[in-house]
Amino acid sequence: MKSIMPKYLTILLFLFAGLSKEASAQVNIWSVDAAKYVGKTVSFDEYANKVNYNSATKTCLIMLADPDVAKSPTITVIIHNINKGKHLRWLQDLEGYTITITGKLLRDKGGFVINGNDVHTKIEAEKNAVLTDPAPLDPGPPPPDTSHHK
Repeated sequence: MKSIMPKYLTILLFLFAGLSKEASAQVNIWSVDAAKYVGKTVSFDEYANKVNYNSATKTCLIMLADPDVAKSPTITVIIHNINKGKHLRWLQDLEGYTITITGKLLRDKGGFVINGNDVHTKIEAEKNAVLTDPAPLDPGPPPPDTSHHK
């Protein structure tokens, strides 16, 4: 009986690991199915039909919609604290291209949004068969140093 218990524990561990991986896995979707995936991490290829930058708030909005689907919902990627420079130019150059977005899909004011500042959000664009991606966006100041606390 003692030799059977470790086998059951091992099986249970593998089952639990598989279930937890499944719960956190990203889903590949089309924008027309966005309503079904609010609150989940999704990945999709979509056309960046408009990129706006507000210099007063340093906010960049990337509007994504499928131009081939009549009532395709717009998904907006919101990126805060963008200073003029290479990241802004790279983001503005996305307009007119199909880009791959991976991030947590949320609802905001009736629309769909992805927080571009979330460290788990990824934006990729294929231009002329070369995959381009700038250095990660600045997530803000580092956490305070607590190494002197015991």
